[in-house]
Amino acid sequence: EENEEKVRGILNGTQDGIFTLVDGKIETVNQAVMDLCGYTEEELTGQEYKIIFKFLKEEKIRFGDNMRQKALRKDGSKFMAEVIVNKLNHENTLLFFFRNIDNVVKQEQELVLTLENSQKLVEEMKHKEAELKQQNEEMQAQEEEMRQNMEELVATQEAMHAKESELEAVIGAINHSMGRVELDKEGNITDVNDLFEKHIRLSKEELIGKNHKDIIDPDVYDEEKFEALWNNVLSGKPSDCQTKYLNDEEHIWGLESFTPVSDQLGETTSVLLLVMDISEAKNAENELNRNARKLKKMNIEMNEFKEAMTEETKAQTDMLQAKIAQKEKELEEALKQIEKLKKK
Repeated sequence: EENEEKVRGILNGTQDGIFTLVDGKIETVNQAVMDLCGYTEEELTGQEYKIIFKFLKEEKIRFGDNMRQKALRKDGSKFMAEVIVNKLNHENTLLFFFRNIDNVVKQEQELVLTLENSQKLVEEMKHKEAELKQQNEEMQAQEEEMRQNMEELVATQEAMHAKESELEAVIGAINHSMGRVELDKEGNITDVNDLFEKHIRLSKEELIGKNHKDIIDPDVYDEEKFEALWNNVLSGKPSDCQTKYLNDEEHIWGLESFTPVSDQLGETTSVLLLVMDISEAKNAENELNRNARKLKKMNIEMNEFKEAMTEETKAQTDMLQAKIAQKEKELEEALKQIEKLKKK
């Protein structure tokens, strides 16, 4: 009895539930079984083990191995238990050890969840790394494209500067050799260069704001022809003409070349007028024409005079007419040369 009490004391001192099963019935239980399951010793004694391990089938019992089984409490609640079943010396006696491992299972589940989350995090990090790598490659490609675009832009700017310098040189050459007039779409003067001021004998202040037709001599201005020329220019086609400018003291002539200036859409926004001074050639041409008319008149008068002259006088007159005819030819040749110069 003393030994039995010692054993009972030892069994009651452990936190593991321990009970014996004799001939399939619970014979002894320790305090931990009662604490874990909520039964009294009297309620358990004589019961089958399934009062606690309802789901543990007898054929599934592995003696000496750790098993996990759901255990039932008196109130019907369940907990996960780690169970070891051993056979004692007598084959009809089994010894059950079990403990509540709900916390262990919970920790394991949390650990599994943590591992799963860690794996997801690793996968996400790998995915993120792949995205970052792709973004980095895209950024490098964009940087390379930007670098190439920048090089092209620099090359374009250099070409534009060169073209601008070339254009400035051309404009400079024009300003030093020809009159330049800028017109809006209505034909109003918006700017002129110094040569045009000198050519037409008017200052820039006097010219700007005037319409182009207002500076043309009315004696040579043909409204119908000029309107046709102007419409041609506004449609995008360069045109030219000879013009005499309005001046009471001098005969001022110019060979005008109209060039349309278009925007990016091809719409004419203004007109550039370049003027070559042909006053000297035109005045010489007019003088030659006057002389030719005088010679022709003289020739007619000579013919009339010949009819009333003697033979000797007629011979002298013929010689004079021959000289006049020669002069007429020379005048015609001079006029032809002037026309060639004008065309050039």
